[in-house]
Amino acid sequence: MKTSSVLADDAIARTSYDPDLPIETALAPALRLLQTQGCPGDDTSLRTLTRAVSDTGLLDIGLDALLADARGGTPAQADATRGAKALFDAAVADIAALCPTAARYLRDQRDVMEMLATGRPTIANERLLHALRRGTVTVVLPAGGQAPLPGELLPDGGVRIAQVDLPVHGSPLGAALILTVRLPDGTRTVGWTGLVSGQVIPVTDCGGDEWCGRISLRECTIGPDEVIGAYEDASGAVE
Repeated sequence: MKTSSVLADDAIARTSYDPDLPIETALAPALRLLQTQGCPGDDTSLRTLTRAVSDTGLLDIGLDALLADARGGTPAQADATRGAKALFDAAVADIAALCPTAARYLRDQRDVMEMLATGRPTIANERLLHALRRGTVTVVLPAGGQAPLPGELLPDGGVRIAQVDLPVHGSPLGAALILTVRLPDGTRTVGWTGLVSGQVIPVTDCGGDEWCGRISLRECTIGPDEVIGAYEDASGAVE
């Protein structure tokens, strides 16, 4: 799937957020949505919820804080980073009381935003980062404990994976699949690729409250602009 198709709505304007506003007041529209419609059961309802959360401006100030933290900022910006994280954690806690599945997805969304903020600032990665900020794109991640997939580095800097077959969690019909790939030289590369409807098969017996599924692809290519970063070892630092 072309990156431009995945990120068609990434340019929506920012939303201002008043940090002095009680979190329950700011989240009121999203909480009412959960109370009246219940937990999201498909990709459309999940996007509706994430857009309701993003409309509060929480993800906007959260992204500002992530970028200031990752790319250098003043002491005041460092304080703002801590404040934004605390606000987001409070919001997730309120949402978790009504729908643990939605709270888990929002945590996944923030984790991917943080990964992108500290990774390679390519055009595609920046567009994905801002699409997540606005709640217009959903993500799918490998289930916990999955080993990196074997792959090869392409001449253009992209990565090819011969086969993808693994359990995943995140959003039903998620638009962006995040993968960790181990190259022949031992380097671990993290990147993403666009998905289309039907590529993720829902699984109903995974246990717990989260949505989960399984994805099987004969071949998967991560474009050079979709490579987020490379890791030389297990230190966790993105290069």
